[in-house]
Amino acid sequence: MSQHAPSYYAATAHRQDARPPLAGTERADVCIIGAGFTGISAALELAERGFSVIVLEDQRTGFGASGRNGGQMVNGYSRGLDVITKRYGEAAGRQIGAMAMQGGQIIRERAAKYNIACDLRPGNMFTAITAKQMRGLEHHVKIWNQHGYTDFELLDRPGLAPHVQRTATPAASSTIKAATCTRSTWSRAKPPPPRPSAPAFSRTRASPR
Repeated sequence: MSQHAPSYYAATAHRQDARPPLAGTERADVCIIGAGFTGISAALELAERGFSVIVLEDQRTGFGASGRNGGQMVNGYSRGLDVITKRYGEAAGRQIGAMAMQGGQIIRERAAKYNIACDLRPGNMFTAITAKQMRGLEHHVKIWNQHGYTDFELLDRPGLAPHVQRTATPAASSTIKAATCTRSTWSRAKPPPPRPSAPAFSRTRASPR
């Protein structure tokens, strides 16, 4: 059976037995192909709404890109909201900006609701090394503020000192409302509610009839 690629995720994930392959016939309202972040999130969303769901995965849960990243919840896209707004219009820019924030909030709510031990830690930081990079951070904060998101804080060099240990001296940084979510033992005292059932089967390849 395929193992996870050597990564931070694989090294810190809670160990559990691999899910079995699908044997025989299963019936469900929805069959989801792929047990990465998107597939598992969709399965949970559907199960919470009362649908019967199964998930089929060719390898192992989180085998692809979902298990090969550092687990940061970063609010943003490969292009700035100003670029998106200019290309697709004001309404689209605001909607896409809201989606970025909503995605992080969904993760926070699910981690709390289901007592998911993922070492959820609030906060994220982008650091500028040069004056040009600092201007980029200032622009980044300005654009998000224009879209109504004011949980950004620009730090000068002295303000940065309590947050990092360094040998070089960055110019300053921008902190945003984000988080990291990895393995760990983050938990709450109260027991979690029952999780909706959405069986997942590994080593099961989906193919058209």
